[in-house]
Amino acid sequence: MCAGWAVVRLFGLESGYPAVALMTYTLYVLMVAIVAAVLALGLRQWLAAAFAVFAVAALGAVIAPRAIGGPDDVEGTPVRVMSANVFHGNGDAGTLVRFARDHQVDLLCVEELTPEFAAGLDEAGIGNLLPSHVLSVREGVFGSGIYSRYPLRRLPLEGITSSRAEAMLGLGRKLDIGAIHNLPLPASQKGTDGWAQSLTRMPAPTPGGPVQVLAGDFNATLDQSEFGDLLDRGYYDAAERMGDGLIPTWPEIRARARYLPVTIDHILYDRDRIGIKDLQVMTLPGSDHRTIYAELVLSR
Repeated sequence: MCAGWAVVRLFGLESGYPAVALMTYTLYVLMVAIVAAVLALGLRQWLAAAFAVFAVAALGAVIAPRAIGGPDDVEGTPVRVMSANVFHGNGDAGTLVRFARDHQVDLLCVEELTPEFAAGLDEAGIGNLLPSHVLSVREGVFGSGIYSRYPLRRLPLEGITSSRAEAMLGLGRKLDIGAIHNLPLPASQKGTDGWAQSLTRMPAPTPGGPVQVLAGDFNATLDQSEFGDLLDRGYYDAAERMGDGLIPTWPEIRARARYLPVTIDHILYDRDRIGIKDLQVMTLPGSDHRTIYAELVLSR
């Protein structure tokens, strides 16, 4: 089983439900393959050992780079980005504002932004810290918003990007920022099709076009080929580049421990025009997602 999984993962052969959803758990399959290899070698089951060792080598080759990385040697304009899925507005607004203040955040993307949570951010002083905003406030899970230290200009929505804006950084520098809340992890064939199409429709960097940053809950991991295709269109994943790509972001273990933790929240950035200096993952009380922060640098 592990060897077959490895072949599917290596060549992006997963298709439809439930294969696409199952790819989320590739890291755990690697763990199983390691145990299987040790047991098979110990029992001198050479054929089984060969398949298990192949799985360990193949899956290790795609997963290990996520733990290897570090800051770029780049100079330019720093842009500090934070993203938080606040779980139906149940996250602690005061703590999120404190996170943003402590990290001197320039752009804050919020997913599942409800009227009550938006009011909580206002009460906690978000307007003093990040005075510009582009919001789509809704009940339930469909709201989103971008809060900014810089002036924002609302941009048309593309795909499932919940909120999108142009941030004017000064001195003629600007970037396009998207607060992402993609469709949920596929739970049916119809859901799989819609989930994949939404990733395909997301904006991507183009030569001569605007600098792009996407931050939020993508409901996708680095082991799903559809998400890999989005990266191949011109993005780096901030956590992977910093060697922190194995840190899970959902579910926050105290929120819903019955699910295996996976990394579905990401900050993606234009790989040709942006570098990275720092990445952190924080626990936001009341949310089932962890908050992610990246210090990016627009190269000169």
